[in-house]
Amino acid sequence: MWLLLPSILLAPLSALLYVMVRVTESYELYHGWNLLWTAFDVGAEGNAAVWFASALWLLVAALLIRLVLALRTRVTIGLIGSGATFLFGALVLESVTGIVERDQGRSDLYMALQYVEETFKLVGAAWAVVALASIFLLFRCPGGVTLTFDGYRPTVPGTGAGRSPSA
Repeated sequence: MWLLLPSILLAPLSALLYVMVRVTESYELYHGWNLLWTAFDVGAEGNAAVWFASALWLLVAALLIRLVLALRTRVTIGLIGSGATFLFGALVLESVTGIVERDQGRSDLYMALQYVEETFKLVGAAWAVVALASIFLLFRCPGGVTLTFDGYRPTVPGTGAGRSPSA
């Protein structure tokens, strides 16, 4: 629950810093209040708010890693690969895009980077859907179809929970 506190406080902090920019008329890019506001502006890209949200998603991924590693190899590789592809677009390319927008405005380079960024995120999401769909097997049988779950790795007989096959 305490992890949500910074998320809840980022929007009011951004608003307060923007008010300070307006009150002090610090509209120049490198004035103190303007620098703070751009670092915590929840509507911008490549700043503390984006990195904090990304860190929360990485924490969720860390909590789910045991489940992902328990799945079949094809699913595990698909989910990890799709996550890496999505995060590359969401973290690296989005940060670079935000920096280019801040320095050059909505230039041709900005637009090209934005398309590449969105492509990485869409490919990552689609790859995750394909990996998760491969967990299920669909069989045609007389009178209908059967959907079975085939996601977990096969267990070796004689091994219980928490025991390795070599024990």
